[in-house]
Amino acid sequence: MWRFRIIYRQGIRTPLLLPKRAPRQVVLLGGKHQWRREIRTSAPLHLGPWILGTPIARFAIAIAGRYARRWWRDLSDGEKATVRQYVRERRETIFLISLGGLSVLVCYLAMHMEEAPITGRRRFIWVSNEDLAVASASEFNNEMDVYIDNGSVVGSSHPAYAVIREVVENLLAANQYKEVQQVNWRLFVVAKDDPNAKTFPTGEIVVYTGLLKQLKNLDELAVILGHEISHAVLRHSQERLSVATLIDTFLLFPLGVIWFIAPFDSVAFVLHSLSKHLVQLALHLPYSRKLETEADVIGLLFASRACYNPSAGPHLWTHFDDKTPEVQRINHYRSTHPASAKRTKVLNDMLPMAVTVWKDNNCDKTKAAHKQFKKATGHSWTHKILG
Repeated sequence: MWRFRIIYRQGIRTPLLLPKRAPRQVVLLGGKHQWRREIRTSAPLHLGPWILGTPIARFAIAIAGRYARRWWRDLSDGEKATVRQYVRERRETIFLISLGGLSVLVCYLAMHMEEAPITGRRRFIWVSNEDLAVASASEFNNEMDVYIDNGSVVGSSHPAYAVIREVVENLLAANQYKEVQQVNWRLFVVAKDDPNAKTFPTGEIVVYTGLLKQLKNLDELAVILGHEISHAVLRHSQERLSVATLIDTFLLFPLGVIWFIAPFDSVAFVLHSLSKHLVQLALHLPYSRKLETEADVIGLLFASRACYNPSAGPHLWTHFDDKTPEVQRINHYRSTHPASAKRTKVLNDMLPMAVTVWKDNNCDKTKAAHKQFKKATGHSWTHKILG
């Protein structure tokens, strides 16, 4: 049986028909994507230094803190007094060294601050485009191998693919930002009931057919695809990795202190685990929700500029959440995405600007085309698309 496979050669991505009986896969060699036979069933995972660095550093700090605690405990009272006296006599030197290290860190942060495209927001970025492209290609290949092997990748002749492709093309054509045009966009539709869509940093857009079953019209589809495209355009994956590594680096010293002052290893381990969860709740998850909110806003503007009705945006996310408001509020703080109620409020606040963008692009002329589409497909348009 023949299946669609994606071959990468010299940076050019082309869908090819390859026989399933020839077990091949995409791997990265020497900075070039090449094609070769592999016995293994999934693409090798390429992990950048930002992924391995902080876990290794946390482990090393914990060991160092534990060793320092035991060393301090084994000292006699006289030896401890000698150490304290030694530190007091050299406190100015210690202060200057600390100040110098802090100055180097501040300079490093300043050198890696940049302005986000479209929004102009200042942010910290240190993960390189090349490293992110390697990790993104590996993640994409691993995921698509599964769908290709089970035959769930939808061909370009499928009605669902044609509808999604038209919306994507309209979004990309209407938003002529440099960052949008620089990406090599590729669309993949997967027959899967999961109501989801995702965009990889290197421009691969993956849409599950289950998403269409949750939507009422093309306007809602455009808002979701605009949201996903904005993630890639704004380089949110790169920013998220950079900020997460920065936060974890700053927390290495407090982690070492925990292992030094804890009376027992079991107490230190519990405090270590607790601090990890607290940092996740207090820093990592709020930052992720901030990026999702930014993608909501930019995605709505993308859709408006492409002449899709922005009024479909505010209540769109309620289609995907059947929880009560109380449960939503609780889950909001444990989630990478804002609660549906918060997303609705943000998009409602942005709606006047989105409507202005919609009108400025003479979108009244496209209303007839959208009405014609709705008339042809009826209310259950997704059922006719999915067959």
